[in-house]
Amino acid sequence: MKSVLETIQSGTQYLEARDVPEARLSMEHMLASVLECKRLDLYMMFDRPLGEAELAPLREMLKRRGKREPLQHVLGTVDFLGYEFASDARGLVARPETEELVEEGLKLARGFDGPLRVLDVGTGSGVIGLTMALELGDRLERSVMVDLSIDARSLAAENYARHELDGERVIIGESDLVSGAVVAEHAPYHVILANLPYIPSGEIPGLDAEVQFDPKMALDGGDDGLDLVRRLLTDARKHLVAGGWIGLELGIGQTESVVAFAESQGYLDVRAEEDMAGIARFVYARMSE
Repeated sequence: MKSVLETIQSGTQYLEARDVPEARLSMEHMLASVLECKRLDLYMMFDRPLGEAELAPLREMLKRRGKREPLQHVLGTVDFLGYEFASDARGLVARPETEELVEEGLKLARGFDGPLRVLDVGTGSGVIGLTMALELGDRLERSVMVDLSIDARSLAAENYARHELDGERVIIGESDLVSGAVVAEHAPYHVILANLPYIPSGEIPGLDAEVQFDPKMALDGGDDGLDLVRRLLTDARKHLVAGGWIGLELGIGQTESVVAFAESQGYLDVRAEEDMAGIARFVYARMSE
């Protein structure tokens, strides 16, 4: 029988041979998932032998990760601001930058008095709208989460079911950006957040292997990557309260043109913000009073 340490070492070598980034970390996460323990607990059980019942599912996970399937899909879950959500090929993998978008969205929302209404456009797995709902608690009147993809909405619904949220305050619906009836029904909103597809169509074939596992619909932003962003900025104004905010996550090199476009649409206090890596990643804009 192989020990925990031997399994980690051999699995790490397997992943490194396939150019998987952070191979040992991936291996430890997968083994911890199989053993139903915390990753750091593995360091206290290096000599523990592993049986075939444990090695068999681990081998399948290794094969998937070796093909560069995202670790979150292999594990089936992703941690997002301390909450666990399901993650699979139906929706974009939730990434750390999006946590920063939500943290700023929470600050903006809490700047208003009274019950709060938030809108998550292109919700995907639902992590933005659901985390906003979980964090705002009793302050929340409505968190509306919309997506055109039925697969994404089904994943968001599964993630909704993972958490104890009031079904009358969290709405998951179909909408092409903000054109759907469900958006108008619950408007206006204090904060609209969106991590829309922003990759130029021509760049998609050259993306990192792991990103290729994301739905193309969640990646393709048109010729310059900003088709949906411009549409949303144009149409969102009528769905915001006076002084309401919109926050967008964007690609590298896109914030300057988005700031200019938002200003041309009459938004106020338009600003670009950097992510933790120092990359201009977000644009926030406020509706006039």
